Amino acid sequence: MRLCRPSGTLVMAFALLCTLLLVLFGCQISPRLIVTSVGPSPTPSPTETPTPGITPTPTPVPSPVPTPVFPTPTPTPAGLATPTPTPMSMAGDVGKKSPSTQFLFAASPDTRLMNGFRINSDGSLAPVPGSPFVTRTPLRSLASLENALIAAGEDTVFAFAIDSETGTIRQTDRVKTASITGLTASPSAKAVIVTTSVGNVTFRLSQGKLEALPEEMTAAAAASIKSQSPSSAVLDSSGRFMYMVDTGKAELQAFQVDHGKPAALSPHAYPVSRGTAAIALVKR
Repeated sequence: MRLCRPSGTLVMAFALLCTLLLVLFGCQISPRLIVTSVGPSPTPSPTETPTPGITPTPTPVPSPVPTPVFPTPTPTPAGLATPTPTPMSMAGDVGKKSPSTQFLFAASPDTRLMNGFRINSDGSLAPVPGSPFVTRTPLRSLASLENALIAAGEDTVFAFAIDSETGTIRQTDRVKTASITGLTASPSAKAVIVTTSVGNVTFRLSQGKLEALPEEMTAAAAASIKSQSPSSAVLDSSGRFMYMVDTGKAELQAFQVDHGKPAALSPHAYPVSRGTAAIALVKR
């Protein structure tokens, strides 16, 4: 028997058929093995974080300013004056008298200098501007008369006006006399009695000028007081403080008087001109 050898065409057809069957068989067994592309899976790109920006600050809208409402002034009735408001600082001072200012003066018969001090409320002393003052001649005695200072030299009487604010002095008059041995103030007679080598002479003060009084008035004024040596100690107008001259130390000493007993103040001593022996207190 003669075998027939298959033709080439038939072999190729059979191979194609087998390949087709294998493909169809693979799809049915594992459809998930189908790969559409060859290569590594792409790595997902990271999500880019946006850069934070500057949030603009909103501009505040100003609140509307309310329009002030002023009360309608009440008309002043005819014939009545509109009252003027009194400042508070003045209202509390109505009827209150200002305290007087006191000044203390000390003179030396050995020099032409006179010291001046302002008395403070606590009794301490403060030099007045220009102190010590230079006088025409050395002064032996001092006295106070009507807010003025009267001074006596060897043979001359002087009158000084005292500035009420600063305590500075200004000579307003001078009168030549005989040799002077004493000077005393008479508050009741509003005069000063000058004791001289030939007798007493009384002066009163008129607009800063010294006017000599008649002899009968001098005798009446002298009868009320006695001539005395220059005062070396005085009390202030309140009686709380006393001031005394220590001639040897050239000091003016300050004391507080308590139940009639003096106690030294602090500070206690104030320097004055050499040889100072007379003092007087002037109230302004």
